[in-house]
Amino acid sequence: MITFTKDNTHVEDSYKSTDIGLEVCYIIRERYVRGLPQTRTFDSYVREWKAHNRLYKLHLFRSHTKDVDLEEPSNIFKELIWFILGGF
Repeated sequence: MITFTKDNTHVEDSYKSTDIGLEVCYIIRERYVRGLPQTRTFDSYVREWKAHNRLYKLHLFRSHTKDVDLEEPSNIFKELIWFILGGF
């Protein structure tokens, strides 16, 4: 289940997704259609989602990494963390 607000896109049980790229395309389209700001790139969303999934698979912070919150806008510190954990 995906929930949209002005400042966030919440994906419940995001670790179950089999095609993150397709889901992110849907999120970008829906934010546009709903008139919500989209301040991040496709790659930024994907990196954060993959970082959450990797932490979940490692059994780290599972209560926080089973879902993903794609906040608008992100900040440089978080982007760096997602870049390191989610891949380049």
